[in-house]
Amino acid sequence: MLTKKDLSNAPTNTALIVIDVQESFRTTSYWDEESVAPFFASVQRLVDGAKAAGIPVVQVFHVEGEGAFSEAFGLVRTMAPLVIEPDAVFKKPRHSAFVGLLSSSRRGYCGAFVPDCKCPD
Repeated sequence: MLTKKDLSNAPTNTALIVIDVQESFRTTSYWDEESVAPFFASVQRLVDGAKAAGIPVVQVFHVEGEGAFSEAFGLVRTMAPLVIEPDAVFKKPRHSAFVGLLSSSRRGYCGAFVPDCKCPD
């Protein structure tokens, strides 16, 4: 797990932004359950490390008017088995979390379809 010491050089305006890690994606034709275990482990390690270091965690969900990505469908929630207690939650109506919603330096992010998502050792 990342510790406060590991992240001691992080600027005070740092946050971990977790994007589109939501149950809705399990309903898509391109979802591959067999390949996500390392992804889940990496995301949980990032979240736990950020929390331990006092870095805020922001969660962003993709929301559409109907279907699996609508709030009424009930799948716009954190993917199991992840445990994320975000400091802030945003819902976005478009694919990009950075256009018109969040401003970021985009140093890095981890989302449901970033297969090379890596955590610092």
